[in-house]
Amino acid sequence: PSTQGLQPCAASGAQSVVVATIRMGFGHHRIAYAAASWGVASGRTTYFHDLLAIESPEAQLIKDTDALYSKGSRLASEMGGAVERFWGSLTKSGDGDSLR
Repeated sequence: PSTQGLQPCAASGAQSVVVATIRMGFGHHRIAYAAASWGVASGRTTYFHDLLAIESPEAQLIKDTDALYSKGSRLASEMGGAVERFWGSLTKSGDGDSLR
């Protein structure tokens, strides 16, 4: 879809709630939906954004990363042992700076 003519939203500061989610399972979506529901119930302007809902390089990066993660998880599960331990340590470590 084209993004031509679209304008960024003008969130109204302290009176707005912005909730962004990635569809990575029901638990992630459920907590995001609960946060958005809280925003609506509290009378705040609420923006609920699914990062995979639009075609963009960022959305494609998320999809590609998810596919790689799924493949690695399947292989680790099938091979077991040292491979599974390595995959576990790889996916359990990191912080906000680990992808820089």
